[in-house]
Amino acid sequence: LALVSCGMHHVLAISARRDILYVWGRGEHGQLGLDIRDSGNKSTPQIAGYFKEGTNLLFAAGGANHSMVVATMPGHDHPSLITWGRGSY
Repeated sequence: LALVSCGMHHVLAISARRDILYVWGRGEHGQLGLDIRDSGNKSTPQIAGYFKEGTNLLFAAGGANHSMVVATMPGHDHPSLITWGRGSY
């Protein structure tokens, strides 16, 4: 693994090749980044499927009910910030 980050009740881990984001833990607010119909808790690592082939995951962070990733996307020169989870503050 290249990076592991903990939210309040969930974990994000970037693979050593920086091409896969693994997530597990509490997911009732969508903070795991899984399909909206699969927003329950996960006790084992799951692959978050938001990222296109060729995406380079640079950094991941989790909050109480949200997650974020900084990544370079195929065809883009600059990193992007991608967020998901509970949309309130």
